[in-house]
Amino acid sequence: MMVDIVYARNIDHPFPILAWMIMLFQGMTPFSKKSFNHMAIRYRKQNGEVWYFDATGKHGVKHRRDFDFLKTYKIIEVDRLFIPANVVSFGNFIGAHNGKKYDKLNVFGLMLKNMLNFVTFNTLGHNQRKIVCSELVVLLLVEFCKVKVKDSDNWDLNDTRRLVKRRVHGNISAT
Repeated sequence: MMVDIVYARNIDHPFPILAWMIMLFQGMTPFSKKSFNHMAIRYRKQNGEVWYFDATGKHGVKHRRDFDFLKTYKIIEVDRLFIPANVVSFGNFIGAHNGKKYDKLNVFGLMLKNMLNFVTFNTLGHNQRKIVCSELVVLLLVEFCKVKVKDSDNWDLNDTRRLVKRRVHGNISAT
């Protein structure tokens, strides 16, 4: 099954302060056209409809139609990824995570990890009932691509992007 890992940024707010803060803590410039503050999994249903599966602070984890996603986000980049899944197993993945709350404490921990270079592991927000967008992508790679990670809560946007890129280019190991 083919899915897309989508890197996006907010467009629904004239001054997205939180989005800018996320970009800054990730080492990105908020006004650069290549900077992003969000990740999502894009997939096609059997009837051809395009859907997104993501985690946001406003709605938690949910899947939504292409039109609804694009009202909020501008897509910056896309990585196409083959996952060895069928409709049932992918549906089970969505069902297992759909409706989880957003882990704001994890985001705070990731910001601290990126600000304090001597902290190498995010110890905040370890909660299986809460999740962030990058963690959702990591969990997809763990479940379907057999990528091994120590803790999915420790992967920020840039780390997750590098992990996806390695998977796309055939190197599935994680560090």
